[in-house]
Amino acid sequence: MNIVYFGSDVFLSCFEYFVREHTVLALYTYHNDEDYFTEYAITRRARELGIPVHYESITPADIEEYFRSGCELFFSAEYNRIIELPQNLPQFRGVNIHSSCLPQGRSYYPIECAMERELPRTGVTLHTLAPKGTAAGFSPSAASPLQRRWTAWTCICPAPGTPGLCWRS
Repeated sequence: MNIVYFGSDVFLSCFEYFVREHTVLALYTYHNDEDYFTEYAITRRARELGIPVHYESITPADIEEYFRSGCELFFSAEYNRIIELPQNLPQFRGVNIHSSCLPQGRSYYPIECAMERELPRTGVTLHTLAPKGTAAGFSPSAASPLQRRWTAWTCICPAPGTPGLCWRS
């Protein structure tokens, strides 16, 4: 499958899956020097593989050209921009993954937000991308319960040999 990937280092494992199992036509990312929200690893990997790296926002004309030339999927993972989709692409397929259970967990720091808001769970949400003004489909969130004694670090980097919180569900 031919894919255009949108994201940063947050879901680097998703990017690695796509470059291993599919053809990534381009990477769209953004610069941020904060915690794990950087783009250094994903851009380094893309350049190693000869995948074009873009920091600018994708235009509707670019989107149309990708799909005319065989793109089958847009995959957005922790991408910080809205992708404006043209209305005239009935064959368009795209998904967006969030590192929180939406809508309650929406935040720049979703795990910390869930803990601060005393939400009972955290996880990920996957939804389809759709042109502005049309409904996007949401899939049920993959969720795991939070325990009061946990810290954000416990969720992201658990004890050796045990899966992280988001990978348990």
